Amino acid sequence: MNMIPPLTAALCLGFLSTVCCDSPTKDSFSQEVKGWRCCQEDRARYHSGCLSSELDPSFTPPLNYSEASPSLVVWTPHSLKCPWGFKLRYYDTSKLEKLILKEDGVHLQYWEFILKTTNDFCVEKFPSGEYYAATCQPDLDIICGNATCIPKCCGKGERLSYDIRECVSTENWSLSLKYQTIGGSPAKGPSDELVVSVELDCETITKLHPEEDPAHKYYLLPNGDIYELETSERHNPKTYCFEYVEEWSAQVVFVCREPPSKTLKVKTYLQAVGTMISAIFLIITVVFHLCIPELRDMQALCLLCHMSSLTVAVVALFISYVFTNYMTLPHCIINGKFIKKVY
Repeated sequence: MNMIPPLTAALCLGFLSTVCCDSPTKDSFSQEVKGWRCCQEDRARYHSGCLSSELDPSFTPPLNYSEASPSLVVWTPHSLKCPWGFKLRYYDTSKLEKLILKEDGVHLQYWEFILKTTNDFCVEKFPSGEYYAATCQPDLDIICGNATCIPKCCGKGERLSYDIRECVSTENWSLSLKYQTIGGSPAKGPSDELVVSVELDCETITKLHPEEDPAHKYYLLPNGDIYELETSERHNPKTYCFEYVEEWSAQVVFVCREPPSKTLKVKTYLQAVGTMISAIFLIITVVFHLCIPELRDMQALCLLCHMSSLTVAVVALFISYVFTNYMTLPHCIINGKFIKKVY
């Protein structure tokens, strides 16, 4: 009967104990950090009750470890109470890794356009198995009931650093508000003006920066709405916010836009395809005129010049259809000049 040497047996047992028993316990992490789990009273519709502060292996919300090394998260019961004028808002933590692990604990990133985070939140596991985080956000219907609200993207004493998409502290700037009527005449500002830090709840956000593009011109109306001259659109305080942007050294307005409909997307796609086909056949026609000597009389040369000009215009039009979102402002202007000159 073959016997396993004692040294070999010891090595095998050591390997098996390492593989089987090296589970993520408290001792295997470098440190402990706190996360907050919603108590029963925090959620009227989804009751799961408060757990003890001990590690619960079944409660594992998705975490983003980009800003700290993996640590043991102790999910502590937290009674989240919103003050007057605020309401609970829920965020799906499975989208865009909203729960960020930092050295001082777990933070909730609740706005992707500007990377706003908070540690005043709690996480709840729904019966379906999904994890949602809740935090208090301003309820403009209540706050603005007795005041004229002016929404600000960042908090009080902050401005936006657009390159890193974060709010940074500032001491020497405040909102400069100029009220006008819808016709552009100066108007008296409201006596009940209230600046509120908000989060825009929309998929598509664009900027209004009149110093960069005159087409972005807008009026701030005495009731707190924004009126765009180019589109004649009005934006209420729930769909826009003011902010000073460091990199542009200017105060701009960020507004919500309706996402393009499926019909519009199909139309744009068909326009691009049709323009491309037109450009191909125009190029083929120009090449044939250049290669066939019989097509070089005066009438044909005039037609050749016309088709060459049309080819350049169609190619420029195709570029504008396909690459509009990727072109810089100078490239866009040059492309537009080509279309205007040769058409």
